[in-house]
Amino acid sequence: MISEDLLHHIWKFRLFEQKNITTSKNISLEILKTGEHNKNSGPDFFNARIKINNTEWAGNVEIHVNSSDWLKHKHQNDNAYKNVILHVVYNHDAEIKQNGETLPTLELKNIVFPYILSNYTKLVQSKHTIPCEKQVKGVGEFTISSWLERLAIERLERKSSEITQSLQLTTNNWIAVFYKFLFKSWGFKTNAEPMLQLANSFDWTILEKINGNKLAVESLLFGQAGFLNAEFKDDYPKQLKTEYTHLKHKYSLTTLDASIWKFSKIRPVGFPTIRIAQLASLVSENKNLLSSFLEISNYNGAEKLFQISISDYWKNHFQFDSPSVSKQSVNIGKKAIESIIINTITPIQFTYGKLRDSEKHCTSALMLLEQIDAESNSIIEYWETIGIKAKNAMESQALLELKNNYCNPKKCLQCAIGDSLLKTDL
Repeated sequence: MISEDLLHHIWKFRLFEQKNITTSKNISLEILKTGEHNKNSGPDFFNARIKINNTEWAGNVEIHVNSSDWLKHKHQNDNAYKNVILHVVYNHDAEIKQNGETLPTLELKNIVFPYILSNYTKLVQSKHTIPCEKQVKGVGEFTISSWLERLAIERLERKSSEITQSLQLTTNNWIAVFYKFLFKSWGFKTNAEPMLQLANSFDWTILEKINGNKLAVESLLFGQAGFLNAEFKDDYPKQLKTEYTHLKHKYSLTTLDASIWKFSKIRPVGFPTIRIAQLASLVSENKNLLSSFLEISNYNGAEKLFQISISDYWKNHFQFDSPSVSKQSVNIGKKAIESIIINTITPIQFTYGKLRDSEKHCTSALMLLEQIDAESNSIIEYWETIGIKAKNAMESQALLELKNNYCNPKKCLQCAIGDSLLKTDL
């Protein structure tokens, strides 16, 4: 199984016999520099240097499975390919003319190291959940740990890109974007989208105006979420409804439909009502919440920030007008704090560091991930069964990135583990 991506990899890392090689016309060829890999339009490698029959050439290299692909892709009509000095192919099935002369061609078919093709075929044709799961134990620990560190950064960069796009849409309004991502992550997996809808249902400046007034913040969030549309028996929700009626009229608010919230298969302490109560307390007790998030440098700092005073009503209620049998803890738990660190604090810090050229914030984001426990989910557990155990959240985030964006699409050539296995002659 041959692909152009594989041929790019073979050329880039010179995974073929290089002694006494010749062009298709049997003219001596020496490769001085393979060039810079171009992943955009145009020739595949820029600024290569080769020596043909003792004459040195500098220019570009184009790579195809078959020589005739040059004609299929109509490169003969494209000026971008006028400076190609070497055509590298797996199978030479046609002579290509350029500027009236035969384009020098290197055929790889008989000089590629055989184990490269064999290893590649095993990886891309693998039916396993992780394509290399039967071979991965043979990869060095340094290779794996270095790659996981790189992937953790890559995952933060991807999350950072999403935050940056939101900033562009809000004319660089950091506070508005911060609230949006905070709310979404506060919904955790089950209610992330409803929480995002809640964040988008009102202008953040309303929250800024009423911040410090806990009852008003609770009224705004519960009211917008659609939880205050009923007739209540208890005084607490009656107060909230009265306050929300005032806010709704004052700011021309549109209430969400309460049916968007999910309660099934969730422990009562994780009900959206409890989460909204926690979030309202966090917001109302921290007027400079974004600044506080940016300055968190360890788990203890996050834990301290999340030590909030949730309204007493929720100590014996999971929903309005439905008292629970006994008192309950509505404090934010360790797992919830770690989830917020992973999904809100570190991406916000990393993005802020990139955009403000603050190495301190980028480093802090990575250090925070290193200080908290690895996540526990089916993907992380599967990695452990094949011999790769995440030591912390930085590595578990990296393994999620690896599985979803490299293993699933079988981008083994772009993976350091796949590359190591590809080059191993067993």
